[in-house]
Amino acid sequence: EDEEEDRNNEVNDSEDIHIPEQLDEALEFAHDLDEAANSDHVPEELGGINILKSYSRLKKIVGRWRSANDNTRTDDLITLSNDVLKEAKSILEKSDWNGERALKHVYTRVLPSLVRMLYVSMVYYLSEAGTIKRLSYEPLKGCRNVTKAVIEISEKVQSSNTRKKVPRPRAAIAMLARIKNVHEILERHLRMLKQVKHAAEYAEKQRVKRERQQVAALEAEAENARRRQIQRERQQAAELEREVEHTQRQQSRRERQRAAELQEQNELKIRNWREHWRVLHDQRFGAELEGQFCLPLDKQQHLKFIPLESASVEYPYWHPHDHVYCLGEGLQEFAGPDVYRKIFRRYCCRGGPLQDFNVSEIVDKAVSLRDSLMMVAAEDGEDQEQWVLDIPDPRKPPAALR
Repeated sequence: EDEEEDRNNEVNDSEDIHIPEQLDEALEFAHDLDEAANSDHVPEELGGINILKSYSRLKKIVGRWRSANDNTRTDDLITLSNDVLKEAKSILEKSDWNGERALKHVYTRVLPSLVRMLYVSMVYYLSEAGTIKRLSYEPLKGCRNVTKAVIEISEKVQSSNTRKKVPRPRAAIAMLARIKNVHEILERHLRMLKQVKHAAEYAEKQRVKRERQQVAALEAEAENARRRQIQRERQQAAELEREVEHTQRQQSRRERQRAAELQEQNELKIRNWREHWRVLHDQRFGAELEGQFCLPLDKQQHLKFIPLESASVEYPYWHPHDHVYCLGEGLQEFAGPDVYRKIFRRYCCRGGPLQDFNVSEIVDKAVSLRDSLMMVAAEDGEDQEQWVLDIPDPRKPPAALR
């Protein structure tokens, strides 16, 4: 009953799964060989290897996957199939594998078990794909490896059997013929898949190549753009540097021009300041000369031009009323830039109260009077009158030149 149940589990009962007819026929012959082996009491184990047991374990695992509708174990099934194939091939590595008993074991136990494993595996693979044409590369290759192993083992056994003269079961001959047909079908589809795979791989390589070329082109363009940007930045930096240098040169030139102008203005102010001092002497001399053709030598000597460097004089006697009052009166009345010229004309003419004083003496007294009046106002806490503040000291250069 267990054997009959195993065979029923190997039957394809789904209309959506299209097993090759040759494989269905090969499975029937495998069942016949298995039944004959049981009748002849052929041992299930040879040299410590039990292919039938390994196959049964694989079939139970696949049965659980199918019961759970788990179609994601393709890689696991390929691994299990490869393990069974290794066990089957290892039998031929035993020292006594080509004995009569061993040859009969291969024909009735090993090869039928591999065919049954192929059938169970293909039913699992096709439960998702439906037909062989829709199988992917790896499961198709896994089935092809089983048919290839069956053919290789049978050919090696047949080569040894020509010497041993062990008769091959007719069911084994028929089964192997069907497996060779299945192998051709799998090889044909596998070649087609390889071509498709190679075409896809080639297309993928071309796509990757194009992408790399595009990336390389983009990188090259980006590098060129970066270099152009660097070149532009360098040019801009150079232009900016030239502009800065040009601006600095212009600014330096303007500063030199401005400095030269200021120096020239200062020199002009110095000349005007010195000239003003000389003019004061001319004005004083002119006031003295009014109504006279000439002056006595001693008077001329007293009124002669005194350079600024020697403008300080000994303090002469100034009468408070006759001299100082008149000077203060003139400073207040004539306050302004021409104060001394006007004082000279009024008070230094012939018979005037300040006729005895020269330019240096009058200026020295006026400045002394200004300082005294400012000190008194400060002590009294009063505001100083503007005419006092405006009393000039022509002996000193302009404030900007001090």
